[in-house]
Amino acid sequence: PFDDNLEIEKEEDIYGNLEDLADTTEIIDQEPVYDVVYDDVNDKIYDTFFPRRDEEAPKKEKRMYVFEELCNTEAHYVGYLRAIIKFMEPLQNIITHQESCMIFINVKDLLAAHEKFLDHLLTAKRNNGVEISACFQAIRNDLFHYGEYCSKYMNAINKIDVMTQKRYDFRIVIDAVADGIDDQLSSKRCSLKELLILPMQRVLRYPLLVSELVKSTPSTHSDYANLQNTLMVLQDIAQCINEIKRDNEDLAVLDQLNS
Repeated sequence: PFDDNLEIEKEEDIYGNLEDLADTTEIIDQEPVYDVVYDDVNDKIYDTFFPRRDEEAPKKEKRMYVFEELCNTEAHYVGYLRAIIKFMEPLQNIITHQESCMIFINVKDLLAAHEKFLDHLLTAKRNNGVEISACFQAIRNDLFHYGEYCSKYMNAINKIDVMTQKRYDFRIVIDAVADGIDDQLSSKRCSLKELLILPMQRVLRYPLLVSELVKSTPSTHSDYANLQNTLMVLQDIAQCINEIKRDNEDLAVLDQLNS
């Protein structure tokens, strides 16, 4: 599902170098945005799609290394969002519009936002990553799409389970699409359910990534203050998304009680 024009280095990934951030107070002190993301099964799924590095960090200047890793993993993430769309297109021929909206939520909005984000990142990369914070500022409002996505994710998964059990034609389509997706990262079959968890996990990585950028940016750098502000904004957005998720969960409970 990947665009050949994207600048992707398949073996590099930032998360293998961020394990030390578990002790970073500005991140740990924040309440986890989505509890479901932190279970072992889902973390293993994410690590499969974004493999960890075992080798030592390169000797290149750390800030640029972190930034390059951000660019590479973002390119892969855009590829995975495009892969989800590959499931959507044939399924729309056999399911209703309402069912499609329930399963795919607002993936098209997320894809548009992250294609724009990736474009900004690659432009900044060509400019030697001088102003990285501007890339995040360009999608600041777009990140609120995750509030809707994460609040409806479990309904999407439940709907897939029900339709897989009841609809033979549904199973045929999603199996055929999954078999046709060549995952350039993990060399494994990409199921729709596995792909749908990735947006929930990806949005949680941005505060970690920016925290690492702040740590590796000299205080005299022209982008240092802006990166600090970006980190605070991302943490605020994460908290806001969490509140949206809780509000939707409360509404769902009320609907069940009133039904």
